Amino acid sequence: MTLVPFCPEADLPLSTHLSLAPWTSTLPWSPASLPSAKPPSRWMFYVVSKIAGQYRPLAVVGRYGNTLDYDVFSGLDIVTPVRRVLTILSDPANRLAIESERALAVDFFHEHPHRETEDPAYSVSEWGTPEPIKSGSDEFPFISTCLLLGARERTTHERRPHVQSLPLGRIYRDSDTESGIVLVDITNLETLRYGIIAFATQRAVEWELAQWGDEWPDFTPPQDQQLRQPLSAVNYLKRFVSGVPGEEAVKLEAIPLIDVAAMEPSTPSLRDMYFFQTPTPGNDKESADLFIELFKRPHLFRRGRVFFSRAYSAALKQKFWLPTDKDVHPPFDVFPIQHVFFRNQISTGLFRILNHLTPYYVGDSLFRADTFVSGLLRWMLEPDADLRILATSPPSLDDMSRAEIKPPPPLVYNRGKVKSTSGFRTEELWPEMRDIVPGSWSVLLSWEDIELELEADRRLEAKVWKYAFVRHRVPIPLDTEGSTEAVTLGLEDADVVGIQEFLKITAPHVDLEIVEQRLEELVAKLAAQRHTSSADSALRIPWLSVLEYKEACALLEEFILKGREASMNLREVTLQMERLGAEFYA
Repeated sequence: MTLVPFCPEADLPLSTHLSLAPWTSTLPWSPASLPSAKPPSRWMFYVVSKIAGQYRPLAVVGRYGNTLDYDVFSGLDIVTPVRRVLTILSDPANRLAIESERALAVDFFHEHPHRETEDPAYSVSEWGTPEPIKSGSDEFPFISTCLLLGARERTTHERRPHVQSLPLGRIYRDSDTESGIVLVDITNLETLRYGIIAFATQRAVEWELAQWGDEWPDFTPPQDQQLRQPLSAVNYLKRFVSGVPGEEAVKLEAIPLIDVAAMEPSTPSLRDMYFFQTPTPGNDKESADLFIELFKRPHLFRRGRVFFSRAYSAALKQKFWLPTDKDVHPPFDVFPIQHVFFRNQISTGLFRILNHLTPYYVGDSLFRADTFVSGLLRWMLEPDADLRILATSPPSLDDMSRAEIKPPPPLVYNRGKVKSTSGFRTEELWPEMRDIVPGSWSVLLSWEDIELELEADRRLEAKVWKYAFVRHRVPIPLDTEGSTEAVTLGLEDADVVGIQEFLKITAPHVDLEIVEQRLEELVAKLAAQRHTSSADSALRIPWLSVLEYKEACALLEEFILKGREASMNLREVTLQMERLGAEFYA
């Protein structure tokens, strides 16, 4: 895969989507003394493809940074997500799904030639926040997911930006100089093309002129206002950043070619399958029914990768895809992980510790064992309230720079509430969990505050990870007919292991030496994040450790109890609504 910046304006796609307004001003102005021009803090990302001689948008995402971040001010913030988007779109693991949706787009735009122009223009408030929209773009859910997950990538010191999937018809208008645009052309996946369009802005000062003696300032509009040619990443940084372009930009300019041979199966047998939906609104149940039929033939899942476009569109809408029936679940020998249970332990001083608990159901994402582990190691470096980083997991531990796109695990909230675990309120909504099924695996993650006694009466505070992979041997229902009885796990009810043991069981083909290397790299990066005062003190900190069996069971029991509490609360709310409805219609 090679990267080619877009040609000048004549070859610019989405020309019908760009409103190019002339620069106008009614006030005298002069640039204030600034180290460099200010780049945009709001961006629109488009993935486009040439169909029947015309460029058509296949995915649109808005990205809204924080103007207080240095990386946003200096222009460094946009290069990292651009490179991530290109890496995702060019990864062979994602090619089948991208090509399938691109082929589907040919018929779609033939039948709906004006579909992408049916949405009103994009606009933001004066504070830079996006206007609310009814829904994003899910006509091509896999490509939309690729763009959404790539655009949310951030630099090391940047706060997590807000990203939002937008309708295909969302128009970019360059009269708003605080907004920029990134275009990625996937017409030829062997030669991806991209371009960055941004208008530099500088602070302007206004002053009164004395009647005599003062000279009027130069009213010539800034030259960059006339620039509507897409820039490469290096040229973009040269424009906004003094000095040599950063490492990210240089890497982006030199992404290597895809090895075509690696993408071709060694035999003509069917391996990878993409089950797609029509771009028009459809029924998620039909796709789930197809999965149920395939579930009866688990060998198809073992043979190669399987994509369901409805799984991606459901995740974009923060919905579950698979039915909740106890007997319907992925084959656990192929997709072992069902739940992730995350405890964020926060010390508030005065010996008070808050345990913020969040459960995630990840069965819809269909994670293979090694893919999940590779994504988990990335997530531990920058844990978020969601698990979207897992959806960009490398397909294996061999090359951590790759990205195989999975449906992002949604946080689905019903009306079930529990007593708060965060300490900030008395009650809180509890994300939906599923019954725990024998043969499935759960992952327990505990991010804990610790304090070490050092020499000379000094103390060192650190945030460390404790984790465990748990294989369930007994069923654990959440809805217990309105009761919230606690569950006590015995020694025969579960297996508790670390990453190496988990991969030995679920993915014996994985090289354990590479696993050990990746774990050592993670520990080194965790230590570097804390900037510890000495190497000796860093070595004393248990940055990553496996929970003991009793610790793991106690934490799992706490999550199950909360899940049952939420289930009972939801049952009461549902019965109350039914009674109110019966009284209303009586």
